[in-house]
Amino acid sequence: MNRLQAKKAVNVSRHEQKRIRYKLTPEEVKAERKERKRRAAIQRAEKKLIRAKGEALVAFQAVSNPSCNFLVIDFEAYEFNQKIITEAGITMRINGEWDYHHYRIKNFLHLRNGRFVPDEADNFQFGDSKIVTKIAFISILKKILKTPNLHLVGHGVENEIKYANVLGIPIPKDVTVLDTQNVFSFFQSLFLKEISNSNNISLAKMLTHLNIRAFCLHNAGNDARYTSEALREMTNKFTLSNF
Repeated sequence: MNRLQAKKAVNVSRHEQKRIRYKLTPEEVKAERKERKRRAAIQRAEKKLIRAKGEALVAFQAVSNPSCNFLVIDFEAYEFNQKIITEAGITMRINGEWDYHHYRIKNFLHLRNGRFVPDEADNFQFGDSKIVTKIAFISILKKILKTPNLHLVGHGVENEIKYANVLGIPIPKDVTVLDTQNVFSFFQSLFLKEISNSNNISLAKMLTHLNIRAFCLHNAGNDARYTSEALREMTNKFTLSNF
């Protein structure tokens, strides 16, 4: 008997000893194991909810404070190469005013999605798209990131940060990062009376829950705008007593 077999035998033996000690049937042991997993899942969800609550409080305070500036960002990558950024959506609140922008990267206009991801590059709903070179866009975003008291918002924001890094754009340490998936997780527990074990709700599903009608998602400009609408919708319903 090798070490692995011996270890398995010991585990089986301990499992059998417990079953005999408490006079549990194999079915009862299986049910007990399932219940332990269920409780562990609830504990994980509750820990995530505590973190989401803290993030929601930061969002609530920032949205209600006109001195706080916002950059809501969304990137679209080429579906056959995630290192090629073809679009960027930027929604900003600077000095209390909201602006909406859609950038298409001139270097990659010939690369279109459509097989795995909807191709909505031509369908920005909130103004005219701007065609810029990759270098020009990098300069634009770096300048925005220097804005004081800035809050960076994204839906699944870690993905957006990853795409920014692909472009060679680090996020300054003094920028506050907010994820609408996390804010929605807390919102859901308050107003929809649901606790999810996952924060990975899609933008489309979140907008549906919030009764926000959306058109032409997967256009980066539209996604950034709708993400900002979702953030404002949720924070407008929060009160300090929720925290």
